Amino acid sequence: MKRLLTFYIVLLTLLLPVAQATTVSNTQNNNLVIPSVVMRAQKPSQPQSQLQQFTSSHVTVITAQQIKHSGATDVSQVLNGLAGVQLYELNGDNDQATIGMRGFGENAAANTLIMVNGQRLSNPDMSAPDLSTINLKDVTQIEVLPASAGVLYGDQAVGGVINIVTRQPEKLTANATASYGSYNQASGYASVSDRFKNGLNYQLSGQVRHNDNYRDHNRLNADNLAARIGYEYATGQVYFQYQYIKHNLDLPGALTIQQVDQDRQQVSPFSRDDFMDTDTNNYFLGFRQNLGDYWRLTGELSQRNVHGDSEMSGFPSSQRRAVTLFTPRLVGVIPVANRNIAVTAGSDLENDHYEFDTSATGDSVNDHRRMGGLYGQVNVPIITNLHATLGGRGALDYTRLNGQGIRNSALISEQGLAWQALPTTKLFVRRSGSFRFPKADEQNNFFTGSVTPLKTQTGVSYETGANFSNRLVNFNANIYQIDLDNEIAFAPPDNGEPRATNRNLDPTRRRGILLDGVYHVTSHWQVNADYSYVDGKFSSGPNAGKRIPLVARNSARVATGYHFFSHWYAYVEAIVNGNHYGSGDDSNQGRLLGGYTVYNANLAYQYRGWRFSGRMNNITGKQYYAYYIFPNAYYPAPERNFLLTLSYDFT
Repeated sequence: MKRLLTFYIVLLTLLLPVAQATTVSNTQNNNLVIPSVVMRAQKPSQPQSQLQQFTSSHVTVITAQQIKHSGATDVSQVLNGLAGVQLYELNGDNDQATIGMRGFGENAAANTLIMVNGQRLSNPDMSAPDLSTINLKDVTQIEVLPASAGVLYGDQAVGGVINIVTRQPEKLTANATASYGSYNQASGYASVSDRFKNGLNYQLSGQVRHNDNYRDHNRLNADNLAARIGYEYATGQVYFQYQYIKHNLDLPGALTIQQVDQDRQQVSPFSRDDFMDTDTNNYFLGFRQNLGDYWRLTGELSQRNVHGDSEMSGFPSSQRRAVTLFTPRLVGVIPVANRNIAVTAGSDLENDHYEFDTSATGDSVNDHRRMGGLYGQVNVPIITNLHATLGGRGALDYTRLNGQGIRNSALISEQGLAWQALPTTKLFVRRSGSFRFPKADEQNNFFTGSVTPLKTQTGVSYETGANFSNRLVNFNANIYQIDLDNEIAFAPPDNGEPRATNRNLDPTRRRGILLDGVYHVTSHWQVNADYSYVDGKFSSGPNAGKRIPLVARNSARVATGYHFFSHWYAYVEAIVNGNHYGSGDDSNQGRLLGGYTVYNANLAYQYRGWRFSGRMNNITGKQYYAYYIFPNAYYPAPERNFLLTLSYDFT
C-alpha cells in the first residue's frame, strides 16, 4: 500500500506541471473546457459535450422529470426493464434488490458497479449495495452505462456501471411529500435547501417509511436522514455530507412449489422469526479545484459504516462493515495542433474492514482489505469527427482474512474508436478490459472454517454500436461479447469439487444485443422501447454450452407518456422478462422458469406547487416469481398493488 501511495504522489507530481504548462490565462471566461469524469449528460452548447460524446459507448440518462412522470418510488423500479438490466429480489423489499447487467445472475452484485455521485457503493462481502441509502426524491438523474468500464471505474465494472446523481443546492427550495398504498405502505418526506450569494449552501432531507409488504412476516420500517453543507468559490468548491439510514426488515423466506400453491403470501415455516436490521452512517467530503482554464482536480473522501444484526432459520448472526474510499482524479485537455487531447488520470484507494459472526456454523469472518488502483485515459482526435480512446489501469488488492494474507493484482487496458459519420449518426467500436477481486466471504468456507484463496476474475468486452438522433427519434443499438477467465461464482458440486462452494469457474462467454429508442410522437406524447437479447453460456468444462442461471435471454420494456389538459400526465409501461434457470442450476437440470409480462401505470395531476399521483403496479395481478433457487425454493412477487402520493414544492 505504501508503494501504491508513493506511485500516486509521483503521478500527480508529473501531471501537475503538464496542467500548468497547458493552462491558458483568461480572466473573462470561467467556463472550463474539461470532459466530465462522471458519466454526466452535457448541454449541447457546452464545448466539452463535443469531446464527451467520444469518450465511451452510449450512456442512458434518466432525468428527474422522467422519474417523476413514471411514479416510481425507488431506484429498482426506475431501472427495471432498461436494455441490459435485470433485477433479482428475494427479500420483499426493493431496497435489497440485486441489479444485474449484460447477463450476470447470482453473482450480479459483484459484477455491476453502482455509484452515487461517482462514489462506489460496493461492499467487501457478497452483499448487494443497499439502495435504501438512496432517496429517490433527492435524485436529479440516473446514468446507465451498459458496458465494461474497468479502466475508469475499476473493480466490479464488468457488466456495466450505474451512477446516481443527487441534487445540489441552487436556490431556496423546499418539498413535503406523503404517500399511502397497498400492504399498509406509508411514507413521509421533507427537504429544504438553499444557496447564498457568498457561496455557502446547504441541504437537509429526511424520509420515514413503513410497509407490511406482499408476504406475511415481511414488515419494513426505515428512516433516511441526510445533511449537506458546502462552499463554492471562484475556482472550485468543497462540501461535506452526512447520512444516517436505519433499515429494519422481517424476512419471509423461500417457499416450495407446494407451499406456493397453498398460499403464495405465507411465511416459510423455517423463517417465522427471521429478520435483517441495519444501521448505516455515511460520511462524504468532496472537492473540486480548477487549475486554470483547461484542467480540474477533483476528489472524494468517504467512509461508510454499517452494523447489521439478522436471524436466518433460527440462527442469529451479526456483521460490521467499514469502507473508506479516497478517489482523486485530474481531468483536462492538452491543445495540440488546433485539436484537444482529453486526459483523465487518477487513483482509487480503498480500506475495508469486515466482520461476520454466525451461530449457524459457529464460524466467523474477520477481513481487513486494502485495495488501490492507478488509471489513465486519453481521447485523441485523429481526423475531423473521428476520435480514438486509449486507457489503462493497474490495481492491487491485499486481504488479510482470518489471519491469512492473500494478494491479487490486475492490469487492464481499453481501446476504442468513435466516428460522427453524420450530424445525426454516431458509430463506435470498443475493446475494454475488466476485473474483479474476490470478496471476503467468497474465500471463506463457512462449513469447514478454512480460507481458500481465489484468483482474480479478468475479462475482455468487445462491442460495437450506433446512435441515431434527430428532432423526433433517438435510437441506440449495441452488440457485445464478454469473455471471462476465472469468473467467481457459487457453484454446485462437480467432479473436481465435492461440495458447493464459491470458486473460479471455467471460461464463460456472454453475447448480446441491446436496443433502445425514444420516439416523440407529438410535443405531448412520447414512446420509449428497450430490448435485450443475452446468450450467456459456459464456454468450457463439464457445463459447456449450458445457460448461465437466472439470466433471461429475452427482456424488454415498452412505455408511453402523454401530457394532456395542461396539468395531467399519464404513463403506462409493459415489462417483459423471458424464461431462465434457477440459481445454482449450472447444469440446467431443473425446470425452466417461465417468463412473464407485467403492466404498470401512473396518473399525475400538477397545479402550481401541488402534485398528486397514483401508481398501479402489476395491473393484471400476474402471479410470478421474483427469484428462484434450484431445485425447489421460490420467492413470489407482489400481485396488483397501488400507491397514492401528494407533494408540494416551494421554490
